[in-house]
Amino acid sequence: MPKDPAEDDSRDLPLEGMTATAGSEQATTGSEGPASAVLDQTTGTIWHSKWSGDARENLWIDIALGESKTVTGLRMLPRSGGGNGTITSYRIEISNDHGKTYQEVATGTWNSSDSWKMAEFHAIQATNVRLYAVESVSDTSNIFASAAEIRIMGPATAIVPAEETIVNIATPSKEADLSSAQAAKETDKYTVSTVWKDATGTTVTAISKDKNATHDYTAKITLTPVTGYSFDKTSVPDTLTLKLNDQRTVEAIPVTDSVLNDDGTVTITYQFSNMFQGGSLRMDQSSPEKSTNMRFGYDFKLPEASSEKDEISF
Repeated sequence: MPKDPAEDDSRDLPLEGMTATAGSEQATTGSEGPASAVLDQTTGTIWHSKWSGDARENLWIDIALGESKTVTGLRMLPRSGGGNGTITSYRIEISNDHGKTYQEVATGTWNSSDSWKMAEFHAIQATNVRLYAVESVSDTSNIFASAAEIRIMGPATAIVPAEETIVNIATPSKEADLSSAQAAKETDKYTVSTVWKDATGTTVTAISKDKNATHDYTAKITLTPVTGYSFDKTSVPDTLTLKLNDQRTVEAIPVTDSVLNDDGTVTITYQFSNMFQGGSLRMDQSSPEKSTNMRFGYDFKLPEASSEKDEISF
């Protein structure tokens, strides 16, 4: 007989660093009471809301992860026998600012048996996962919530290794068309898109030929993982590599900003200064005598000085 998917613990995030709190909890009485019971790996102890009953809006339990992590679901083991407090209708909310604000990510129903239950949702960054008992079992006029164990699920996908997220970005063509300057990293693990903006924040597709204009451009590069892969904070790149038109590369340079977004994408930005169309311009690395000449190229101001002059021709 196939294993119930809700019993599969292969995606459970490690319990280390997690803590549990609840909107209502019974003072420890025998094996029942505190929220911490859902993380103690002991099925015989349970979290239980106040025995005297409580308002429905207080019937929640919150798992703090300790730091922002990619989460994709929750598994819950009801109390043995499926008695008082067993959750039969749920709402799950997540916070990525350590409980200051929350957003709903899933709702649904479970049967009242005492087998493992599971709720899945789209991959999202979270510091806290909160389970609400929208409906629950009660043998009195009071309402309760309870659970024996709770686990937070991570992605079923592979994490993109850090060494595979170093991004190459092609220089523009000789016609100064920025559409040819898309990120040039080739990978089957994520897709890449690039948006260029000028100094005013306006999206542009070409470098200005006016030498009197401000020639500062910002490249915003978005990496989107394909099905089967995801990014985590260890794989967010902090450098990019310039890939010249003849496919030679300039050493990796620090990016202006690199962020893992809540939707699982990575955004990288880099600001190019004094970038304009010309005949023989230099890649200014802080001083004229230490620069890289690019015939029919463009001027990219880099943050660090080069120790030697490197002639590059297209």
